[in-house]
Amino acid sequence: MPPFTEPNDDLHLLQRYAPILRFTKGELFFPMDAARYVEQCSLWLKPPGALPTRLVSKGQLTLDTLGVPREAPQGSRFFLQFVEPKPITTLARERLARTLRPDAERFVPGHGRLTTVGYTARLVDAFFSLSLLLRGRVPGDAAEAARDQYRAILAADERYCYYGRVIEQGDWKILQYWYFYAYNNWRSGFFGANDHEADWEMVAIYLARDSNDAWHPEWIAITMHDAHGDDLRRRWDDPTVEKNGTHPVLYVAAGSHAFYFQKGEYLSQIEIPILRPLANLLATLRRLTRERLLAYGVPLGDAADTPFSLLRLPFIDYARGDGKTIGVMGDAPWEPPTLIDDQTPWVRHYHGLWGLYVQDPFAGENAPAGPMHNRDGTIRLSWHAPLAWAGLNKVVPRATLPDAVQARRAEIQQEQNRLRQRTAELEAALRDLEIERAATQRQPHLADRYQHVLAEIERLTAEIQTINARIAQNEQTLDALGLYAAALQHHPHTPPDSHLHHPPQPLTPQDIRLARIAEIWATISASLILLISVSLAFIPPSWWAPAILLAMLIFILIESLFRRRLTRTLTALSLGLAAVAVGVLVLEFLRFIIIFIMIALSVYILRQNIRERFGV
Repeated sequence: MPPFTEPNDDLHLLQRYAPILRFTKGELFFPMDAARYVEQCSLWLKPPGALPTRLVSKGQLTLDTLGVPREAPQGSRFFLQFVEPKPITTLARERLARTLRPDAERFVPGHGRLTTVGYTARLVDAFFSLSLLLRGRVPGDAAEAARDQYRAILAADERYCYYGRVIEQGDWKILQYWYFYAYNNWRSGFFGANDHEADWEMVAIYLARDSNDAWHPEWIAITMHDAHGDDLRRRWDDPTVEKNGTHPVLYVAAGSHAFYFQKGEYLSQIEIPILRPLANLLATLRRLTRERLLAYGVPLGDAADTPFSLLRLPFIDYARGDGKTIGVMGDAPWEPPTLIDDQTPWVRHYHGLWGLYVQDPFAGENAPAGPMHNRDGTIRLSWHAPLAWAGLNKVVPRATLPDAVQARRAEIQQEQNRLRQRTAELEAALRDLEIERAATQRQPHLADRYQHVLAEIERLTAEIQTINARIAQNEQTLDALGLYAAALQHHPHTPPDSHLHHPPQPLTPQDIRLARIAEIWATISASLILLISVSLAFIPPSWWAPAILLAMLIFILIESLFRRRLTRTLTALSLGLAAVAVGVLVLEFLRFIIIFIMIALSVYILRQNIRERFGV
């Protein structure tokens, strides 16, 4: 590492805190130099309603030529193509060789992802798998071709690279680490949601100045599935953030390359855009139902199909950390970072995709855009507003927090002074109006004036009440800020996870170590439901309702047995049957119930009238 004369030099800061990445055994693609990838690509333009046109052939493209601004008709899409389809004979030969390769090189999946979710998610997953036959997707041999091309690049010069961006916003200095991968083989290699050429992932470390005016890390944020805002970041001193010296250790999910702070297997659930309105409606209904039941003291456990998983596709992110480690004291070191910023031509001017554009309506199989842009060419939130991306635009650096608390107290105290002055003015005006009201109260010829005065008195009284409520609230807030300021002096560190809402957690052994028969059941249940639905066509319609209810009951009991929820399920079924029985009785004896209620109301009203009349 070259010497640096300035300890806060941007390049030095990037290298000092460069993350250590731990991959899963079986991972095929690692962070690389984007320039060598681009040199192996061709550049294409897909106009609307027309076939793609090759603009630059493979071997003639560089980052410099990629960064040349280009114009195209509205609705067009620029994209790169990294691999070409292989001959079927070559593909078959390579698959056979891969099947016979030593087990030590092969990824071993965990227990089935479908064991961790309910029936609805399994059915949605089944239809999603079928949709791959109809919608655009990356060809099946693309992952193998990409693997071969990447290995050839690595064999020529084995280097592991990242791109660094350093910016200052407000009181923060942000170190962004951008990692480029030649391919995402999550679906074909690790039973995930999608495959696509190229992959950009990012880690951000947020520095603030300490009492010595030196930059030090306070937060780290990562790109991950099923998280956004506050849940993307952890405080630097959080015990879940593993570190080797000044370098944080992160676990990279196999194939998808999402980051996690702890090693393990994570249930990742992908939302389907066309089902989003239905999912939102069901989530609202479920929330209202839960609130009503909780209001009546009904205990509620965690349901198998929560709003989070009801209409989402379940997949496992394998971030085991048992494969290659890149970084300090790892299997391979990092190359010095390549600095990028808003003015880097290929970052700024290339708005297209960094890999194959397959016109997938779900976008999951389309390649991503570069560090600066989303797939539609707009600028990423993590690029133009990295504080807002991680929910840090509302957070004050720790060193300046006591001063910020005192400044907020001073602002509220100034507001109190203004409010009290305003209250005094309004009360003086109110007293004048009360005098005028009393003077005009018995003067018929001043009726209009009298009504106007009454309206003004009512308006001023309401305004004074509002201001007084605000003053009282401010007083309580000032007390709370005073206690907070005192607490910061004695205990400057709040709990490191106090900002988290729904952070991703690795699956527990209870989640993934179900019995083998439970895993088999989870695998076949969705297909079995579809077959039972088809079998209804072979029985009389009058039997459909009993058959469906019986099948539902059997499925629910089997699932609850595997999930160790049989007692809870039987209790819920008992309560449900009791509610149905009550409903049947009410409908059967509705006339008598109404008569009884009317008689009871008559007796109650008569009793109240007698007590009022005779004082008894």
